[in-house]
Amino acid sequence: KERMPCACCATFSVLTSTVLTGSSIYLGAKKLTPNNKLGMAIRVIGSLVFGMMILSAIFIGIVSRNDKIRAKVFALTMTSILKSSDLDYYRCDELGLKDIEGSVIEIGPGPGTNFRCWSNNTKITEWLGVEPNNYFQEAQEEEAQLHNLTCPRNALWLATGEELSDHVRPQYFDNAVFTHVLCSVQDPMLVLLNVMTSVRHKGRIYIFEHITASPNRSMLIRFGQSLISPLLSILANGCQFKDTQNLLFDLNNTVHQTGPNTTSTIHFERISELDVPMPLPILSPHLIAVGTVLHNNSNDD
Repeated sequence: KERMPCACCATFSVLTSTVLTGSSIYLGAKKLTPNNKLGMAIRVIGSLVFGMMILSAIFIGIVSRNDKIRAKVFALTMTSILKSSDLDYYRCDELGLKDIEGSVIEIGPGPGTNFRCWSNNTKITEWLGVEPNNYFQEAQEEEAQLHNLTCPRNALWLATGEELSDHVRPQYFDNAVFTHVLCSVQDPMLVLLNVMTSVRHKGRIYIFEHITASPNRSMLIRFGQSLISPLLSILANGCQFKDTQNLLFDLNNTVHQTGPNTTSTIHFERISELDVPMPLPILSPHLIAVGTVLHNNSNDD
């Protein structure tokens, strides 16, 4: 089973790295530069960098220890970043969200980014968003109005997707959507199984996720992902780079007991790795998967 770094370990790692790096820059600028105008300029820059890194360390320490502040910072950051995104094509067209019809359950909708895939869509009959961060509520409402999403909408503000089975009717939804959320849950397999239970027979599952770069990729990308992972865990709602592609291959066509008399499977027609445009190359590796849920109720035999 994949091991997740504990929050305190991640925080200690990030704070230590930040302080040591800032100290090294400051001391290097102070000790190794010549005693002239150029040296003085370098020392001033080194001092500013050191001060900024100390302030960053203090900010990270505060955010890591206060769940409400962390949730609010994450919501504000994501809402701002995703107002205009190069990933719209990959979500709406490549993944196929723009062609969805019927009822939708979306896990981790955040600020309602996927609503732009359904702009003026009258074929969506119902939407349920399952989201742990209620600071996204206002942004969801704004996105829904902006894109004229008029279907009935509801939100479940659950701490974890693992609780989903207690709140959602089985075999009810036509579609399930995951975008940039499985990296944040502690047990992705359990969340996927819970969602599979909530989707009707021959319903569809759509997945678009960050992933760990595959072994044949540049070692620099994989090293960069491991380096930034502790900071990402603190600032990005617990997100970690995961081998989600292997998880989906394991799940594909595997029979699971999803009820007293029901077994279920997901048949993935597509599981693809691809690079998408991101500010940092280490964030580019992504996965797109589309599958069909199949239920077998023994009472129907």
